[in-house]
Amino acid sequence: MALLRVPNFDRQGLFQSLNKLLGQAKTEAPDNLQPLLGMIMVDIKNFTSINRVYDFKHGDLLLYFVFQRLAEYTASKDCVFRVGSDEFAVIVPQLESSGRIVLEANNLLDTLRQPYEWQGQEISVDVSLGCIAMSAVGTTAERLLSSAEHMLQRAKLENHSICFGTDSEAERDDSTWLLEQDLLRAMHNNELDMVFQPKMDLQSGTPTHAEALLRWEHPERGYISPDFLVEMVARLNREFELTKWVLHTALRRIKQWPDRWGLNGVAVNIPANIVQHADFCQLVDDSLHIWQVQPRQLTLEITENAIMENQQASFSNLDYLKGRGVKISIDDFGTGYSSLQYFKTIPATELKIDQSFVLNMADNNDDRNIAESIIQLAHRFGLKVVAEGVEDGEVLRELKDLGCDYAQGYFISRPLSHERYCEWLAGYQVNREQGTGNREQGTMNNEQ
Repeated sequence: MALLRVPNFDRQGLFQSLNKLLGQAKTEAPDNLQPLLGMIMVDIKNFTSINRVYDFKHGDLLLYFVFQRLAEYTASKDCVFRVGSDEFAVIVPQLESSGRIVLEANNLLDTLRQPYEWQGQEISVDVSLGCIAMSAVGTTAERLLSSAEHMLQRAKLENHSICFGTDSEAERDDSTWLLEQDLLRAMHNNELDMVFQPKMDLQSGTPTHAEALLRWEHPERGYISPDFLVEMVARLNREFELTKWVLHTALRRIKQWPDRWGLNGVAVNIPANIVQHADFCQLVDDSLHIWQVQPRQLTLEITENAIMENQQASFSNLDYLKGRGVKISIDDFGTGYSSLQYFKTIPATELKIDQSFVLNMADNNDDRNIAESIIQLAHRFGLKVVAEGVEDGEVLRELKDLGCDYAQGYFISRPLSHERYCEWLAGYQVNREQGTGNREQGTMNNEQ
């Protein structure tokens, strides 16, 4: 029993071994070789459950057994260290290639997943591995460890058994992490921005509402791609927080828009996992109440995929909001789960034809036929239709002839700042003969 000792935390020992190996690699390697040093971080995924179901004694035994297996695999206790409550670091010296560490990690995974026996009882464990291979020249023990830990966190976050990285990947991840920290600060300090792209009523030629689009200008990196911005927010698990900011900002702005063309509306994009969120309806209700905006002035743009991920929860929320008078628009329509059954049950008020079918429809009969079919089918089910990606007058006229209800795109206007959009609304002129906005005042003078 005395031999079954739980390994102590030993980050200091880890750093001593790493520094020793890094020093040897730099001095002993031939001039024409770049010596590689690897590290594998091991996390016991079900350690908390083992402690709870069995007891802490079994948990301690498991730590001992895992440490012993790691030491046996590496044939050296000087390469294995406990660095967290259920985490171990394994040094893999003298790698001949970066791909070698993936093979080592897979072998280690098989070794650790073998059941552990104690007093006739078997305990199975599951683990996550994060591994890194880096040049021993120009790196440090701290960077090697932090990069391996980052790979481990990615493996856990993405629910992978193994996550592997190299020097360049570690640098890119570091850069992304720093950008994510800047984004969190920008969200906290209200430094994000919003622009508005007008939507035109094709039958009257008047602007009726605008789509709110999120923007962020980094002080050093400039404008960040909206798609990448959304990806970062998802990784940071801040989508509900951001959606709250977007809703409140859009509804606050709408109160300041001139009403020359009647009651203005605003469309807001809603992330997939927020559609089914238990507090989503309350968030929308609170936003409308605080800014005293009528529900019919708000359109929530949802992708097809978003509402199909958890159809029951999504439909329940959207049915409630639609009943309140909020408009529900299915964005990027035609690229997801479209079906007649879907049309029968979807809790929506409009469809938004994906721009891939709109951009070239004047020159592509297939695209035109798809757009026409969507418009006709939507109208039969009582839905309005919006076409996005309108970049020339011919496409705009064709959409009007096909009976499309609304359109947006660069031909009408690029996305505008709040101030410029107010000016755009005040100065917009309607060409009664064509039924569209006067191109000179409606678009060209307002491009950014």
